[in-house]
Amino acid sequence: MPKWFLFARDWQVCCCWRALLSRYPAGVVLGGMLIALLPLLGGCKVWMVAFAVVVALPLMFGGKRNFIRFLLGFVLGVLGFVFAMRLPADDFSRLTGIGNCGAEIEVRIIDSSCTGTLIPWLPNPALIKVEVLRLRFSPAEQWHQVSGKTLIRLPEDAPRLSYGDVLTLGGVFLQPEERRKFYRFNGAGQMIAAMDDAAAGFDFKNYLAAQGIRLTFNAREILSSCSPMPSAERVILAARDRILRVMTSGMRSEDNKKLVAALLFGCRQGLDWKDRQGFIRTGTIHVLTVSGFHVGILALVFFWLGRPLPFRLRNLLVPLLILLYVISTGMNPPAVRTLIMIAVWASCRAMLLRTPGLNSVFFSALLILLYNPHYLQDAGFQSSFTVVGFLVASSGRIREWAALPGEFRLWIPGGVNGFRFACSKVCTAMLAGLLSCIVAALASTGITVFYQGFYCPQTILLNFIIIPVVWVIFLAAALKLLLFPLLFFNHILAWVIEISLQTMNGLCHSFDQALAVWSIPFPPWWSLAIFYLALTLLIAGGRNRTMFLALTLILLSIGFWHWQAQTAPARLAVFYGNQGDSPAMVLIAPGGTGVSVVDVPDAAMARDLTNYLRRNGVAKVDRIILTSAVKARAGGLEAFLHNISVKEVDMPDGRNNAVAFETVAAFSSSSSSCTFSIGPENKFSGYCVPEMKITCEPPVMTLDYRNGDRRAQITCRTDPEGDDVWDLSYDRYSCHFEIPRSSNRTVREFILP
Repeated sequence: MPKWFLFARDWQVCCCWRALLSRYPAGVVLGGMLIALLPLLGGCKVWMVAFAVVVALPLMFGGKRNFIRFLLGFVLGVLGFVFAMRLPADDFSRLTGIGNCGAEIEVRIIDSSCTGTLIPWLPNPALIKVEVLRLRFSPAEQWHQVSGKTLIRLPEDAPRLSYGDVLTLGGVFLQPEERRKFYRFNGAGQMIAAMDDAAAGFDFKNYLAAQGIRLTFNAREILSSCSPMPSAERVILAARDRILRVMTSGMRSEDNKKLVAALLFGCRQGLDWKDRQGFIRTGTIHVLTVSGFHVGILALVFFWLGRPLPFRLRNLLVPLLILLYVISTGMNPPAVRTLIMIAVWASCRAMLLRTPGLNSVFFSALLILLYNPHYLQDAGFQSSFTVVGFLVASSGRIREWAALPGEFRLWIPGGVNGFRFACSKVCTAMLAGLLSCIVAALASTGITVFYQGFYCPQTILLNFIIIPVVWVIFLAAALKLLLFPLLFFNHILAWVIEISLQTMNGLCHSFDQALAVWSIPFPPWWSLAIFYLALTLLIAGGRNRTMFLALTLILLSIGFWHWQAQTAPARLAVFYGNQGDSPAMVLIAPGGTGVSVVDVPDAAMARDLTNYLRRNGVAKVDRIILTSAVKARAGGLEAFLHNISVKEVDMPDGRNNAVAFETVAAFSSSSSSCTFSIGPENKFSGYCVPEMKITCEPPVMTLDYRNGDRRAQITCRTDPEGDDVWDLSYDRYSCHFEIPRSSNRTVREFILP
């Protein structure tokens, strides 16, 4: 037998490939399904290479049985993909065509976040998920019976809606915005890359596809409304609303009530951007999204309350109770994943069977992707299954590591002091919890860097501290529900919940202010592959040399990300083709040491600018320069300030645009860390960041950039036809391009050495 084959056998044992094939058949089926769904992520070329490589592994190491399982998963993936792409004959999008379209529609509310008038302090969601029942394009036309789902945006004066309400609306169907075209040029103006939307980290079209939606609807008026006959879901969610009202009774602060609604039932429409940003930056946003953490806590509570029941009845009853809770929270993938895992585990336990925990993770992912393959593109789905997969895979190793400090007590004869024994148990549990937080933080780091452009080392300690606080909130809310008729306990438990919420908010705010978030540019895919391979070796490797190699690779991967951030060249990015019909510009100094943004025309442009900055490892903008106070140049400033930290906003006087000027000033004051300065009317000149100077005197704007003895000059002017003309000169190179106002959504990035 050749030596290389023996080495391959040892290496595949380290990677748990043999264990995966022999103990987790659902993982083999899931592997085949993922290969079939790869075109959703990387295109057909990636699919062909991946299939050629991965199909050989079951043949070489798994045998005939696992090869058949792999092909079964591949066939299921192809079928799931075909059915997900299939458009039913009565789907309303067949009638609306490919563009925006005005219509009247009759819809049924199927959004679990809608709580109606029973919860007066919780507003309607900004976008409400509905089922389209009928459609017509004018009042004179007959109604068409249709099917399909969409997201609606209601007028500001719309009444509070409940699940199952039927509305007749007049408005416009809107196509989701296409992803931006991205072109990268060197300093000489030569194109070096062209791709689809490398600058944006969020794809609204994929987000809609994950929910089975192709179009959104902007409702201009509500023509009529009615309440239908009760359904099972409507009854469950009506009971949810009453339970939420009981749990929040006696609480003084409406902000705390809204936080409880988000924490317990996933109704997050009451939270403002400041609350969400604090949780996002500290890596604790998962506590505000109903996920496996929440479902797991509830399952433990149900198992504890069901202890008087017979063993098998308890294990069969708890998954049904959890199902009711998951329905009340909207059946999001992380909660459904935990429901499936608990149902499989409890059912096997009731029948005195044992199933590997990791196999239940694979099985739940298999069912969810079979239902909707587009979830594979969802960041929440990827993060949830990655973190849980590593936690389950490392559970045995974590128990071993946590037991090491108290191992010597196992050799002490009977009669050990009970207090010391209890302390040892508590310390072991706390160490296991801390190790679990470390594994979860490492498992989420790669995905967070990929989608958010930063990672938070402090999330390990913060999650370790904050999880017991969330436990207290859940237990106090459960006791409050059980003891509601006793008013004395009701007020005490309401006080406990509010104190716990204030503690949780205070911890997140303190960590956010005290510890820095490490911003990282978009990492290459191979560095993420090395990082997760190293993490797998760290968890699965049994030898010291393997674990040392894994730790080395993890540190090298993170070090490479930071090196990439420190050595990044200066960049100039021009965004155009937006709703406001006006371009925007981003200037990033070498190594990200200074960042300036010129104009933020609308909210869509603000989102694209924010995503571009995050994907380049930028967490704070030094200066926003508004070339005019009019809405066409500053309409997206509020949205931009809500999504990224800004140090200073500069703009011309704008007395000729008083209304727009006052609006922009109000936008600037919404950020506590942002200062606001006013320059001469229609003129601005100053240093944006080190070695960058901008001069604005409409219709001409000039930017000077210096790096040592090299200099670049960018000039933008508006020609008589209204198009923007750009000239870039760098050393002896120069380029010239025009941006027509009707251009598609495009980004041109220039690398300035």
